Amino acid sequence: MDKSVVLGVVTNNDKVLLVKRKPTEGMLRWQFPGGIVEKNETVEDAIVRELKEETGIDVKALTRIGERVHPYTNRYMAYIACEYLSGGISVSDDDLECAEWVGIDSLDEHFTTPLFDKVADYLSHIPKEYCLV
Repeated sequence: MDKSVVLGVVTNNDKVLLVKRKPTEGMLRWQFPGGIVEKNETVEDAIVRELKEETGIDVKALTRIGERVHPYTNRYMAYIACEYLSGGISVSDDDLECAEWVGIDSLDEHFTTPLFDKVADYLSHIPKEYCLV
């Protein structure tokens, strides 16, 4: 069985952090940043580590948004809401072309597959007055 994958839903004002893959996986190109959960690591610890390794930013894992078996990759995915703490984006993963803050309202322009309904619901309820500037 494949290892679990954790994806971070990091918001900053009305934007969310996305990464663009260099090699596509089928039709998948843009995604939330993340990676494999290592042995003896919680999904929360894994997403903090993965975001630092992939994008150079520091985050705090807040809550699990939802989990599913991805309909296109058949991998188990855990989606974690994260608070952006600090750092500028610097991509250091050879499999990634770039990372960008993307407007929550324009996610459909980046994703080639439907957004996981629990993530879409989470993003639609982010109180703008509490987001970072």
